[in-house]
Amino acid sequence: FQYHGWTWDRLTAAVALNPGLVEVSSGRVEHEKSSFVINGTAQMDQWRMTPRSALRFSAVAEHTPIEGLEAALNADFPLRGFVTCRMEVTGFAGSLTGAGSVRIDNGTIGDEPFDSFRTDLQVTRSVWKLAGIQITKGLGRINGELTVEPARRFASGQLKGSDFRLADIKHLPLAASSLLPKAPVDGRLSFEVKGNGTPEALNAQGVWAIRGLGVAGTTVGDLRGTMAG
Repeated sequence: FQYHGWTWDRLTAAVALNPGLVEVSSGRVEHEKSSFVINGTAQMDQWRMTPRSALRFSAVAEHTPIEGLEAALNADFPLRGFVTCRMEVTGFAGSLTGAGSVRIDNGTIGDEPFDSFRTDLQVTRSVWKLAGIQITKGLGRINGELTVEPARRFASGQLKGSDFRLADIKHLPLAASSLLPKAPVDGRLSFEVKGNGTPEALNAQGVWAIRGLGVAGTTVGDLRGTMAG
């Protein structure tokens, strides 16, 4: 079944429709091995939603493959893994407020695998904040936060990472990889980065360090640098 670009294998729900209101109760969307549960209401003006339309929406997914959700929502994220999430938003179409949480296990972003990702979600006046971000990969840890303003296509945030083993990283940061020899390397990577901007104009700056750098089995010391873009 397809609707407005969404494609799913099955939708089960109790639905109430009239020119002034749309209500979905106990909705379950399924596509291949992925599924999520939705509930929501939206006030309408002769079947049309306006910025002053009152909304209430909640969604829940339990350890479901991201790939199937992407296909169901006609989206394309550079992200794979199994997601567990809970989200509830209320307010008006032009100014939403809500909260929730997301966890992804056994994932990849781009081609880089990670063990787990988790964050709390906060929505205020349609601005989304990812608070308490935690990413793990082996002994490596990333902590930080990110704020996204969809209306402006603007994002800002900061991340701090520590204790990542170089031998386990498929794609090193460009600033570091350009300084390393073209041979098997090892060591522990840490970094701090902050930035803001739009997809077309992103500004970022930070510092990085490699402790106990080893090349072809020989320890050569420590390495530090900066990154900007």
